[in-house]
Amino acid sequence: RLLEDHKKRIALFSALVFVYGLASHPAAFYQFKYLESERGYSAVEIFLLGVLGGIMAIILYASLGQLSDVYGRKPFLISAYVVFFTTCIMFYNTATLWLIPPVWIIFAGTGFGLEILNTTVISECFPTSSRATAQGLATVAYVLGTIIGLLIEGIIYDSDNTHSTAVTIMACLGFICPALAAFIPETYNTHLD
Repeated sequence: RLLEDHKKRIALFSALVFVYGLASHPAAFYQFKYLESERGYSAVEIFLLGVLGGIMAIILYASLGQLSDVYGRKPFLISAYVVFFTTCIMFYNTATLWLIPPVWIIFAGTGFGLEILNTTVISECFPTSSRATAQGLATVAYVLGTIIGLLIEGIIYDSDNTHSTAVTIMACLGFICPALAAFIPETYNTHLD
């Protein structure tokens, strides 16, 4: 019934998370290798950045969750996509060493938050009886996007021999996500069955 009753909505969400996986997963996959081999960070320094990014994500998304209950999910989802892909590109391309930690913390924090926001918005846009199926279909689309994203990143890397360039090219595709998110129905202040 989900595909019959909500085919446009499931297609929109599948496209959104597919592009997100395609554009974001190479950056997420190589971020620690990049910090270590390209920027000379130690395992302890990477761990500390991870802890700070996680703390930021918890604080920020608890606050944004409450704000999105008042102002809506879409503005925060769209903003999170823009911030995530902007800081992703900055992280892999900045020449200023002191900028790497704050940019990475924002990049990682918004990445953590996007996982939550995507799940929340997808769940809220479908009737209770079909939410699990909708989430399952979206997860399949996301996983396919991550696999294809890594494959394409590898092809670009083979021709350029730098992950920074390959990841940046892939991350640029992520700016399709805010455009797709603009078509998502707003769920705040509505009755969810």
